[in-house]
Amino acid sequence: MTFLELDQRIRSAMPDGPERRDILVGLHDLQEGANQTLGWLLAISNYKLDEEGVSWTQQASTRFQVNDTKGTTF
Repeated sequence: MTFLELDQRIRSAMPDGPERRDILVGLHDLQEGANQTLGWLLAISNYKLDEEGVSWTQQASTRFQVNDTKGTTF
C-alpha cells in the first residue's frame, strides 16, 4: 500500500475533524521522512538524481584517499 492509497482510505473512512487532520499530518510527516532517508541512503551509495529529477543513476566509483605509510613498519 502506498502513502497515497493510505491517505485516500483515511479520508474516506473518517469524518473531517481534528483527529483525521492529526492522522494525515503524521502520515505525511512519515512520508517526508522516508523520502529524505531514501535520498540520503542513495546519495551516500554514490547515486545521483538526474537533471529532470526523475531517476537515480549510480556514478563512477569513489576514490578514497589512502594515507601515506612511508617509514611505517608493520
